[in-house]
Amino acid sequence: LSKFSPIKVRKGTLGQPSGDTWARRGLVIFQFAVSVILLVAVSVVYRQVKYTQNMHLGYNQEFLIRVGMDGSLEAKLDVFLEEAAKLPGVQSASATSHSMMGHNSSTNGVSWEGKNPDDRIPFELYWVHPGVFET
Repeated sequence: LSKFSPIKVRKGTLGQPSGDTWARRGLVIFQFAVSVILLVAVSVVYRQVKYTQNMHLGYNQEFLIRVGMDGSLEAKLDVFLEEAAKLPGVQSASATSHSMMGHNSSTNGVSWEGKNPDDRIPFELYWVHPGVFET
């Protein structure tokens, strides 16, 4: 009873919210809206990450073996690939300059007719041995 102001009771404004109450309610609504937006954004990012982890990359990673090449192996690459293809259980053998899923050497010095000379578009560079796409 001590919280009630006799003047507010007399004027009939006891139940009406004051300016501070409207500001507080507005901030609570704003915080709730931001929370909902963040939850939706996290959900979208989570689903995109799951999609990229499960998408088909065009090859089966479980049946590929990657062997790093040093100078001596690189010089005898054709012989190495022929011998590797003869091994039991090996369907085919080929070579690339870099891992398929890593960031490799790149250049932005590629140009073509109509390209804006100020555009710096990066290109990944790979060399591939014949048969790499069948492998």
